[in-house]
Formats: sequence, structure tokens, C-alpha cells
Amino acid sequence: MIQLWYPAERGGARAAYLPARVGRLLARDYRLPAATFTRITTNAFQRGEPLQRGDRYPVIVFSPGYSVPRNLYSTLFEDLASRGFVVVALDHTYESEAVQFPDGRLVRRTLPENPIDPKHPTPYRLILKMIDTRISDMRFVLRTLPRINRAVGRTMDTRRVGVFGHSLGGLTAAANAGTDATVRAGADLDGSIYGPGARKVTSRPFMIMTHHGDATMATYWSRLHRPRLFVRINGTRHLNFSDWNVLSRWLRTTSRRIPSLGPIAPARALAIVRAYLFAFFDRYVADAQAPLLDQPSPWPEVTLRR
Repeated sequence: MIQLWYPAERGGARAAYLPARVGRLLARDYRLPAATFTRITTNAFQRGEPLQRGDRYPVIVFSPGYSVPRNLYSTLFEDLASRGFVVVALDHTYESEAVQFPDGRLVRRTLPENPIDPKHPTPYRLILKMIDTRISDMRFVLRTLPRINRAVGRTMDTRRVGVFGHSLGGLTAAANAGTDATVRAGADLDGSIYGPGARKVTSRPFMIMTHHGDATMATYWSRLHRPRLFVRINGTRHLNFSDWNVLSRWLRTTSRRIPSLGPIAPARALAIVRAYLFAFFDRYVADAQAPLLDQPSPWPEVTLRR
């Protein structure tokens, strides 16, 4: 299942934040009122008319974190689309908590809820199979981009393609950046890079964005060719690289805690992540200047390595 965000004409019905059945399931899981996610107003229009400006738009393919529905990163997708990119986000069916297809069919997660839970360890062989399946999912979408482009009126420039992902999606992006010659650049948002994802290090521009990093990121980083960028954002935690930056206020109404949100102000974390994602892809996929990448960070929380 994929979904596209792209520059569009204003007008029509607002796009729902989540498919209806997925929203109800997540609300139940987080012990929130059933209508919680339907109350969110997006900045997107359902089946919006593509904005015609003469040129085709560069494309970014996204893979979410383990079990996370694609829509929980809409704050990043909307920003990239507003700046002239097409974002193609995918769900990993049977791993994602729930995937609702256009015909209304709902597919629930059949894989372990938490593969790294020490109380219920997942066999490493299964973990590797899950990673390999994820990598194949993104590879399939990349290979299918020309056909997708025809279906959406040839608005995408399939010669300018980037990939990124969060958590296990970052590993997924790294693996495809290392093996797919059509990928110009890739980015990993706070994802360890190991197993199949670390076998072939990309020779293309690559960015790692994290709150502190780990040994797998450091090893992958040391093997990268330049240009490369390591963005450390002090005060963030794992879920500051998702929509929980803006959803976190609803946690006050529930006993469910999200411990991976850091002390940084959520709006500030979102602004930093958006700024570096856009600048990186603007330079290395869209062939723009992106001066932010050459200067000291305007945010004191940010430490850069190049």
C-alpha cells in the first residue's frame, strides 16, 4: 500500500489524517477516544489536482518505523510536498499495525509487536527475514515508479529520486540507497543500520539524523563516501522524528506513555528535522543550493559532522 503527497491546487475535501479503520484501532491501542484521529486537520487535499508549474517534481520514497502506519509522518511529507517534492510513502503489510486498502479491506499485524523485547525474544532469523522483506518492498516501489508516474499524470521526475526512513525504515532506506542506481541520495532518521542494510554502503550522498546515534550508525557513517552529513539533535528521542511531536498533547488524556519523546520543545524538534530533510534532498536530489548544509547550524541543539 502506498500513498502520495505532492504539490497540488488548493480546493476539494481535506485528506483524512488516517484511514478511518486504522484511526479507530490506533485510538483504542493508545486508550484515546475513538474519534481522536478524525479530529486532526491535515494540510492536504484528497485526490488534489497536481500543481502544474512546467517542470516535473523530484521524488522521495519513504519507509516508516517498525509497525508504524505511514501516515504518522505526515508532518514531514506535507512539508516536503509544499516545497516541490512528491513523497511516496509505503506501509509494510503484515508488519504495520494495520493497513487499510482502498477497497476497505483491513490487514492487521501478524509479526511480533516488539521484536527486541527481552522477555519475548524474536529469533534473529525472523528479524533478518523481516528486514529483507522491507528492503524488497521499497525496491519494488522504486522499480514501479515509472508506472506510478503514468497513473498520476507524469508529474514526477523519476530521474531525480531519493529515499529516507525512520527507525527500521532508515535501515531500509540505507539498503536501497546502496543497491539501487536510480537513488540519488538517502537519509536515515534515528535508525540502527545492521544486517542486510549494512552489507553495501551507498556511494551516494547520505544523511543520518539522530538524538545520539549508536555503534551501528557510527560504523556505517565511517564507511560512507562524501558528501555525507551527520545531524545530532540534542534533546530529542526516537519518536521526535515522527508526528508524535504534534500528537503528544493527547497523551495527557491517557495512561499510555511514550517514553521516546525528548525534553526538546516538540515544535522546535519538528522545525529542525524538516529543515535538514528539505535542505539535504533539495541539494542532492533537486540540484538546488541549500546553503543550510554549508554553515554552522542556527540551532544550538544541533551538532553537525560532514
